[in-house]
Amino acid sequence: MSYDVRIDIDALKFLKSQDSKTRRILKDNLKKLQKNPYASPEASTGDREKVKVNGEEIYRIHISRSYTAFYIIKQDSKEVVITDITDIDTAHKMYD
Repeated sequence: MSYDVRIDIDALKFLKSQDSKTRRILKDNLKKLQKNPYASPEASTGDREKVKVNGEEIYRIHISRSYTAFYIIKQDSKEVVITDITDIDTAHKMYD
């Protein structure tokens, strides 16, 4: 089962503001969500977890111990939408 990974405009702005090496690392890790976006032992890459941000349940994945991407899963359309990407310290302040 494969999911389409889409990037919201705010996350895209962050991605484009990074240097080429960081963009590559972020993209490579986000592509892994195509196979399995859910938090599970089988995911094997990235620290994925369901968290609450502003009272809304959303998923997050840590990337390279430096960044966090937040995303929602649209099961009916098999889409993963990356809503935000930020540095890991800022991200930890965002969720409960």
